[in-house]
This record gives sequence, C-alpha cells and structure tokens, in this order.
Amino acid sequence: MSATATFYLKTTGEILRANDLQDVIEILECLRDGEDWVTGAYSPQTHYVVGGAAAERPAVPVPAGSVYDLSQLPVGAKLTVTDEEGYSTVLSAQQDILELVDAGSYRLRSVSPFPYLDFDVEVTV
Repeated sequence: MSATATFYLKTTGEILRANDLQDVIEILECLRDGEDWVTGAYSPQTHYVVGGAAAERPAVPVPAGSVYDLSQLPVGAKLTVTDEEGYSTVLSAQQDILELVDAGSYRLRSVSPFPYLDFDVEVTV
C-alpha cells in the first residue's frame, strides 16, 4: 500500500513537506519531534492543518479601489503602501480607513501572521 502523507507542525498547523511513502510504519518513521501528519498531499502555500484536518489558508481581503478598511487585516498584520515615487508607508491592522486621494498608482503589500495569505496588488487612483 502506497500513501501520500503531509507532515505539519503540531503547534501551528504549518505544513512542512509531503512525501509518498509505502505504509503507515514508514510514515511514522519519518515523523520528527513536534510534527504530526495527515493523509494526502497539501501545499504550504495554500493549506495548513487545523484540528487534525487540512484546510485552505484564509486570504486577507484584497483592496479593490482607493478605499480600504484596515480592520480587515488580521491582528499583527502590516500593510505597506508605496507610491509611484517609491515612498512607502507601513500601516498596522487597526480600526481605521485607508483612503488614497492623490491620483497615481500605488503598490499595496500585506504581511500577515500565519496562517493568513498575503496580497501584493497595484491600485490606480
């Protein structure tokens, strides 16, 4: 019996690797301290493990225009706003609204705590 196992950190659910292995004994031999496993192949870019099951990592809402509600960012996230001149401002998740008022293009990049997926988008005002 061949099986694919995805190994992850017990403390966070962060996926470390996926391997095709012969059987459960071989899977258990591949476990390292602090790890567990689930059946199947999952990518750390798209999934994590919660409650012993693989799940899609949650996405941070992406700005669609010149106004963005910063409370949509997860706690601990940072949003970097860079204008056409290359000037950057870093904002934290908070109960506030970002409003881009000057005409031009802006690059908005989020850096969020795990398990959230970040975004990197260009917004034109």
